[in-house]
Amino acid sequence: MIYFAQVDIPNGPIKIGIAKDINKRKKQFEKHMPWKLNIIAQYPGGREVEKMIHRRFWKFQMRNSNGREWFNATEELLFWMDNIIITPSKIFFDPNERFIPQDKSNKKGGI
Repeated sequence: MIYFAQVDIPNGPIKIGIAKDINKRKKQFEKHMPWKLNIIAQYPGGREVEKMIHRRFWKFQMRNSNGREWFNATEELLFWMDNIIITPSKIFFDPNERFIPQDKSNKKGGI
């Protein structure tokens, strides 16, 4: 299972990883951290999908972290997480995909 866990501070970094038991993995990390982690997204996938996600967002990787699984919580990464659960194959197989920031003040509502 692929998971996205965010440190429970404003704009906290996001860990993108895999685990058979996400809650167990979360507790393992929290033992060595001064903050809690919030699981903010998860979906089926293994090591290869995790690697694709890491490559997709390499420019947001935290260079000073231990390992390569920690990422800055950018608008693009958060947008992607909100949409991958609905259409996961689009992210991996559309080389022309472009992130376009949404104007949150101009949302259409209702029918």
